[in-house]
Amino acid sequence: MKPSASYRRRYLLIAGVVIISWLSMDATARSIAEILKTRELRVCIAFTTAASGKAEPPGCRTDCVMSGDTPDLAAAFAASFGPQVKLKWMNIGWEEQFQNNEGKVVREAAYTPLLLANETCDFYATGFLKNEWRSKKMDFITLNLSRFIVLVHNVNKSNITSSGNLAGKRAATYKETAYEAWITTQNETAYKDAPITIEFVADDDGIMNAVDAKAVDFGLMVSDVAVPLLREHPNVVGVFGVGPIAEMSWAFRKEDQDLQAAAQRFIRLQRHGPDSLMNKQFRATYRKSVTEYDEYVRSLK
Repeated sequence: MKPSASYRRRYLLIAGVVIISWLSMDATARSIAEILKTRELRVCIAFTTAASGKAEPPGCRTDCVMSGDTPDLAAAFAASFGPQVKLKWMNIGWEEQFQNNEGKVVREAAYTPLLLANETCDFYATGFLKNEWRSKKMDFITLNLSRFIVLVHNVNKSNITSSGNLAGKRAATYKETAYEAWITTQNETAYKDAPITIEFVADDDGIMNAVDAKAVDFGLMVSDVAVPLLREHPNVVGVFGVGPIAEMSWAFRKEDQDLQAAAQRFIRLQRHGPDSLMNKQFRATYRKSVTEYDEYVRSLK
């Protein structure tokens, strides 16, 4: 039976919508082919401590000179695409990494953060922990293992020797971090009768400075960041680990599967190459290779 004119029109309309939707989906993800075509890899970093690197001049956004371990590793990844691909840097704020198109962070919602969705960033090279709420928004490529360390001033180390001693204490952290999420969860469960009071600071350096000044009872920090900062703050000590072993990662749009695969191959070679840039960085910072550092994280009590 020959389809009616109205059926054909309806079919063509549906087909057109499908094609437009497919093209729109394709446009929202920058494939490796698109990166090679534009000769540009867009890398965004939110610096939380000077130990990981810096962007100059201070306060710059896009016209920045990046230096330090975090930018250097991202630059090595860009170089893996060949000399024709140049880096386009953006210096961003921590919370920006997770904001939707209204500038809000909605932990329970599944969406692509705006800076990834609008192609400002091809990936986030900051290095942050993979967790449940972030996994609703992005995919991750693991760099190394990490774990939270509780930091206290030397005068408090005999009073804070286990997680049970944290109830009712004051802690320094910053917003939309895994640190804040851990404290909030503990306040709703283990510490509900004596919750931890949160004092918000700007970044990891702010956490360390607050502990060093005895403005708070403790700070919470991933081992990656804590180890080099402890050398700069002799009055602060890491007393024990809390929470599960986690993965320190780069973050990508879920659609960018080929870019993720390229990053996975790059990091695998970096982890296993004895003289790789990543292993040189870890030996300089932690006095261990990446795999040795992973073993150290597993041993933390």
